Order: sequence, then C-alpha cells, then structure tokens
Amino acid sequence: MAVLTCAAGSLTLAQVKRPMSLVDVLDVPYLTDPQLSPDGRQLLYVLAKADWNLNRRVGHIWRANVERTGAVQLTSGPTSEAEPRWSPDGSEIAFVATRAGSAQVYLMNAAGGEARPLTSHDSSVPVSDAHYPSLSRISWSPDAAWIYFLAFDPDTPAERARRTTKDDVYAFDENHKQRHLWRVARSGKVEQRITGDDYSVLDYQLSQDGTRIVFHRAPNPRYGYGNEGEVWVMDATGAAAFQLTHNRVPEASNCCGGGGAQLSPDNSQVVFMAKANEQFDYYYKNSLFIVPATGGQARLLLPDLPYEVHEVQWSSDGKSLFFVASMGVHSELFDLELATNTMRQLTDGRHAINSWSIQRVANRHVLAFDQPTNAGDVWLLPLGRRATSTQATHVFDHLDREFELPRQESIQWKGADGVTVEGLLLYPLGYRAGTRYPLVVQSHGGMANSDEFGFGRWNDYVQVFTAKGYAVLKTN
Repeated sequence: MAVLTCAAGSLTLAQVKRPMSLVDVLDVPYLTDPQLSPDGRQLLYVLAKADWNLNRRVGHIWRANVERTGAVQLTSGPTSEAEPRWSPDGSEIAFVATRAGSAQVYLMNAAGGEARPLTSHDSSVPVSDAHYPSLSRISWSPDAAWIYFLAFDPDTPAERARRTTKDDVYAFDENHKQRHLWRVARSGKVEQRITGDDYSVLDYQLSQDGTRIVFHRAPNPRYGYGNEGEVWVMDATGAAAFQLTHNRVPEASNCCGGGGAQLSPDNSQVVFMAKANEQFDYYYKNSLFIVPATGGQARLLLPDLPYEVHEVQWSSDGKSLFFVASMGVHSELFDLELATNTMRQLTDGRHAINSWSIQRVANRHVLAFDQPTNAGDVWLLPLGRRATSTQATHVFDHLDREFELPRQESIQWKGADGVTVEGLLLYPLGYRAGTRYPLVVQSHGGMANSDEFGFGRWNDYVQVFTAKGYAVLKTN
C-alpha cells in the first residue's frame, strides 16, 4: 500500500503545472504547411525546432498517421526542408531543400529513404530580393509528369565568376533578378522555363485539370512593386498569356499559395482578392472578386461582408467558394454558394487559422488551429455541409498539460471618436479580481491587421509577461 501511495503522490506532483520561461517559449516548435495524402490516411508537415547549437530554428519534414497517434521524421540535417508535396498517386514526396549552398527540388519515396535532387537550378538571390526564397512554390501537375516551381533567373557567367572570388558588392534595389515560373520533369532530366521577359511572377496556381495557369505578374520582385502587379492567365506551357486585371491595386497573394488567384474547375472564371472597393479604389479591406477567364469586368463578391478575407479556393464542382476570413479576434472558414450569394460559417472557436488547404481527392479541409492552449495542431474537416472536425496531429498537446497558461478574453471599449475598439486581454497568472496589475500593451503593425486568439510566438512572449504578474492587452 505504501508503494501505491508513493506512486500516487508522485503522479500528483508530476501533474502540477508550471509557468513558462522564455526558454520554454523558444522551445515550442512551429508546425507549418500541412499536406494530406490523396487517400486521406497520412499527413505531411514541416516542424521547425530551436537548435541551440546552431542558434536558429531548423525545420524538417514529418509524416503522421491520421487515424492513430505517432509521427515519423522523414528528413534530417543542419539545414531546413520546406514545401512537402504528395505526388497525385501518393507514392512520392517532392520538397525544397538547400544543400551545398543552393535550393533545389528533391524527390523521395513516400515510405521514406534517401531523397534525390530533381533540379540543378543555378541562381542566387541578391540581398535586396531576399524576402523571396530563391526557389519555392512547388506543385505537381495532375498527371504527375511535371513539378512546377518559381525561381530567380540563373546567374550569368560573369556573376558566377564574381561569386567565386567573393566579390559580393551590389547596388541596392538596382541589380535585382526577375523571378519566373519553371517546371522540371519527374525524371529530373528536363528543366523548362515557362515564363520569360522583363517581369516577375509573384505567385501562380495550376488549374484543376493542369491545362491552364493563373499567375500574378509584376514589373520586378522588389518590395513595394506588388501594387503594380496584375492577374494573368496562360496555357500550362506558357503560351497565350492574357492580362485580366488593369489597376494599381495589389491582388493578394500569400506565401502558402492559398491567397493567390484561382481558376474555376471549368477554367471559365478566376477568383482573386484585392485590397479595394467595387471601383478598385485602394486601401480597403481584402475582398473577393471574380472575373471571366477570357477577360471582362471584375465583380466584387459579398460587398457587405464586414470581414477581411485571407484565403480562397474553389469547390470541386465550381458551385461554391471556400474562404478564410478574419472576424476580429478570431478567424473562421466559410462556404459561399455562388448561385444564391449566401454563405455559411463552417468553423467557430477561440482560434486563429494558421493554415488551410483542401485535399480534393480525400474530400477534406486541412486546417491548423492556433489556440490559447495549442500552438497549431492540424485538424481535418470533411467537405460536407454537416461535418465535424477531428484532430490529426498532437504535437502541442503537452503544452496545456505541463504549463500554466494565461486566460484570454475578448474585450471592447469606445474610442475617443465613439467608435468601438476590440482587443484581446491576457490575464496574469494567479489573477485576483479587484487587484491592480501592471499592463503591457502590444500593438501590431498595419491598420488592416488584427490580433487573434492563439498561443502566440516567441516574439511577443505573452506567457512570460503573464507569469511575471503583467496583464497584456493586444489592441485591434
């Protein structure tokens, strides 16, 4: 009996939660780019962990089984991998890795093993263009014959010679390289350039049948020139390029691909986002627009929607649009039926949606929810209208078990001009009503941004402030 009592007592002690230190916060990994296999049984994602010896985060590709716990690390080494993408039949995985000093596309068996390089693309990125990766945005063609990617123009012989002699002087914002769309054969023996001339491709999306491409084209890749970008369409070979928009308003495109323009399943229409009103006046909230793929007037969808749209994708039948929108202190997934112009909210919670994609073959939404007690595990939601989500990864389950985390609350107040302002209040640990506490105010950048419920990241370390007895206010 004494042994049992001792064991029980030890178990009780082990379950006592403790406040988070700054090191604890830095040790929380980042889960990004979740990708569901075509059969819906396995999930790929990149998990970036703090490497204290290298003094940086290193991200590697993991594979998890959806229906049971446990995950396997597929890649390793001192450098990160990114953008894991299942082949259409689920037998292979393409990804981007920087090895031997340059980023290339690699291919490996889905069961694991040694990866082989597909590309030998020769390009470096000037410091002034460094906000774009040197090679990124890989995607498979539906027939699995090609892998498309964005990359900067190859170095000239003179530039390679300068690089060899360490002559790295450059004129800031003058010697940029253009960023173009390429594709490489699955065999890795053929690399083709799809776009050319003196412009840059900021983002692109293959049509569902693989015959057409919609892309964002700008004069150059330099920061600030995105406002001069426009939406274009072309054949998958690069032929018959046609400009769809003609304005100086940025059509949204994000790093993960979900924010770019999208061709409808029958290739007749293009949906895109723009920070504009119906007359394309600039600096309005990000909204949805639709335009015929053959050209014509773009039409604003949901003109009365009070929320800012973050990402959008077509349904498989082209009758609906799915989109993620910020509702202030939380973001949610919506379904818009185009025939009736009615929408339905599919998710609801105290969370931010870190990432979202659709696996059409498996008939699932793939969402990473950032919650106050979970830093972004992946959930799956069937595409049906009466579906419930299920948790697919358990990377962050330990946070709520091990640590005492701050309570988060949405609050509102009237500004000096009478306008209602919303924000997030995080309470200090051990809060007692009626007691005065010091307050830290964390204001995000950009008037259009909003802070949402979530665990947060190392650069705001709210868990450390609240553990030290501070309240934290995030204002929107």
